[in-house]
Amino acid sequence: MRNPMNDEQARLVGGWGLAMMIRVHPFADGNGRTTRTLINLILAKAGHSTIDFPSDSEIYKKSSIWSAFKSHMRQVRAELGWSLKNGSIPPKGYYVLLRESLEDEIYSVSLDRLSDRSDIVGIARALAEVRENGF
Repeated sequence: MRNPMNDEQARLVGGWGLAMMIRVHPFADGNGRTTRTLINLILAKAGHSTIDFPSDSEIYKKSSIWSAFKSHMRQVRAELGWSLKNGSIPPKGYYVLLRESLEDEIYSVSLDRLSDRSDIVGIARALAEVRENGF
């Protein structure tokens, strides 16, 4: 039987989930809502308090979570040479790079590695901050 995750570990996994869902961006609409639900599912299943996300996306986009997420996306853009923009088309070979990046990420992920990543730690800290202080 696995050891339960403490709150910090659950937030790291939630932060990683946010980063991966938005990186893949699987849906035409609803990626953010789905990701916020995923974060709360991870926290709840680990037995920790969930986050009351605002329904107003403009409030969310002014939060520390959004800022930490954008920092992660700058890293992704530097790594892959492109990021999702309204109507833009990825360069040739982008999806091969994305697949390779995701394979590396998925096959090497562990709580120890997540705790060493400043981008994921930043998202996890932001999750704690908004849970404590609100948006």
